[in-house]
Amino acid sequence: MIRKQVTVINDFSGGMNSFDLPNLIGANQGVDVRNVAINRKGRMSKRKGINLFAQDLGDSNWTGIGRFTPDATSDFLIGASGFTIQRATSAASWLEVNISKPLTTGQNTEFIQADKLLFILNGIDFPAWYDGTTFNLGQASDSPTTTTASSEIAKYGAWFKNYLFVTNGAIEKDWVWFSNNLEPLKYTATDVFKVNTGDGQEVLALKPFKLNEMIIYK
Repeated sequence: MIRKQVTVINDFSGGMNSFDLPNLIGANQGVDVRNVAINRKGRMSKRKGINLFAQDLGDSNWTGIGRFTPDATSDFLIGASGFTIQRATSAASWLEVNISKPLTTGQNTEFIQADKLLFILNGIDFPAWYDGTTFNLGQASDSPTTTTASSEIAKYGAWFKNYLFVTNGAIEKDWVWFSNNLEPLKYTATDVFKVNTGDGQEVLALKPFKLNEMIIYK
């Protein structure tokens, strides 16, 4: 049996050196230093890390994060986790805003604010929306007065020139639909344009640019 050689290092003032060859590493340097803080020469302690912004929501991955500003005095951090949409109520807690109205779990989620409404797009469900109080699944059966069921299911969107544009539908991946002016909940079936359709590439993003332009990425 070969006895394991132990090397004691009492000086860590050189920090981490992952660039030089092994024979050039200084006696006061480490090749790989993790989760430590060098407080003073010759002493290391475990790094304390960063406190959680709010409580842990469990094992479901975050699949989207956004911001919602429904009025001049309200500003919320919004996130998608599992089948839920969460709103940060403070630096200590989250509020589930779609209780009993779950979305398809595990989908990448995009948040688009259109006027005073927040739209939730994931490419699987009809665009849901939230006004700060009420959450709607975007289906006619969920709301007696307004619905986004006339909008295509979409992955991406943009609020531009008072129109809500959505794209990458369940079937047509290179079409872009747009709402009525100042009415993001209302769509006309013929209000759609095709972006170099037939090339086999799907639209991946809509980005407003300057004053009167929108860039469409494929």
